[in-house]
Amino acid sequence: MCEDSIEPVLCIAIFGEDNDPLLVPLAAGSKVDLEPGDELMRFGVESGGSALRPVLQLVQDFRFGFGGRPESPRRKQAGVFASYTFGPPGKRVKIILLDGRYHREKPGATADMLGSEQWQWLEQQLTASDADVHLIGSGIQVIASEHPYEKWAEFPQSRQRLFDLVARSGARNVIFLSGDRHLGEISRFSDPRISQPLYDITSSGMTHHAKDNFFHSFTHETNQFRCGKNFVDLNFGLIQFNWDARAPTATLQIRDANNAVRIEEKIGLAITK
Repeated sequence: MCEDSIEPVLCIAIFGEDNDPLLVPLAAGSKVDLEPGDELMRFGVESGGSALRPVLQLVQDFRFGFGGRPESPRRKQAGVFASYTFGPPGKRVKIILLDGRYHREKPGATADMLGSEQWQWLEQQLTASDADVHLIGSGIQVIASEHPYEKWAEFPQSRQRLFDLVARSGARNVIFLSGDRHLGEISRFSDPRISQPLYDITSSGMTHHAKDNFFHSFTHETNQFRCGKNFVDLNFGLIQFNWDARAPTATLQIRDANNAVRIEEKIGLAITK
């Protein structure tokens, strides 16, 4: 997903489809404590949340029992959220993986997405961070708000709370990583309180993709925050950092199954050298 600093396995672990047999050996060789399908755990109820907590807990326990790392802090918390930091000062990237299932309430104006423990943890991760770039993984899209499928916009109070937290924390260069949609696109959201726009790079899937049908056209889907067009075919996401440029940059890309770039957005990074 990111050149030099972060192992390629993360691209698949975050953006890949759950239960893909390729994930098992890749995750086993990773230095990052990931289990395939952390975010997309659907057992019995499509788009389920906290109502599935007993099942999610069993799945979490099962995964820890078969290959999970004994020292993982996730063994002692409600949910599988975690963070990892890579790189030296000036090139430091923090990956924050959210659990958007365990505590999620039924969608609504005041419904909560993360739960109090995870909100507190996220605030600590952002406020106390010395990272130059913050990649926040979410199972569903954070910025896009107009399509009829799962999204943070179905939890408007939580979505605003997330933006408020990012603004208040002073965390630099925040980029959301999302999947779930079976298509690829890059969204940008500007908040006057934040010096850098927020980006959401959405990529999925590597094994199958959405198709236009009688009920919905994914190809012509509206997204007021989208950069360019979306890509409705097999895809994966890539972030390339150019740390050594006079003005460091990150290039966000959606690539197809042949590794051809289909969507690209180059952004300047706020980094003090």
